[in-house]
Amino acid sequence: MNIVDVKALRERTGCGVLEARRALDEAGGDLERAAEVVRRGRHERPPDRPAGAGGVFAYLHHDGRLGCMLVLACGTDFVARAPLFRELGRDLALHAAALDRAGVAELLAQPFVKDASRTVGQMVAEVAARTGEPVRVREFRRFRV
Repeated sequence: MNIVDVKALRERTGCGVLEARRALDEAGGDLERAAEVVRRGRHERPPDRPAGAGGVFAYLHHDGRLGCMLVLACGTDFVARAPLFRELGRDLALHAAALDRAGVAELLAQPFVKDASRTVGQMVAEVAARTGEPVRVREFRRFRV
């Protein structure tokens, strides 16, 4: 383990130095496995507070015949205004419009349409880890003409 790996893991997941070192030790220095250790550790912890803030995000396809609205919740208005959170909301609305699925659980299990190496759930977990707050997809609706 070296400082470059610790820095790379921190930038990727938003975890602290000690958490990054612990995850890298547990993963034997493998960055991918260490990122999964951080994600798993974040999921095992109970949320600090309810996700009472957030935003509504929309995507409209260029031909105007396909659209999606998605509600993404977080803990505070401060995080709801953060560029990282807003980018996630826009990306998830695009993803939900592109893939016709019935529910939030199915959406979270899918590989992300722009980066198939990660699932939508992993993306949400990474933003939650970086912000230190719960981030949840509450609901979404897809519209097609």
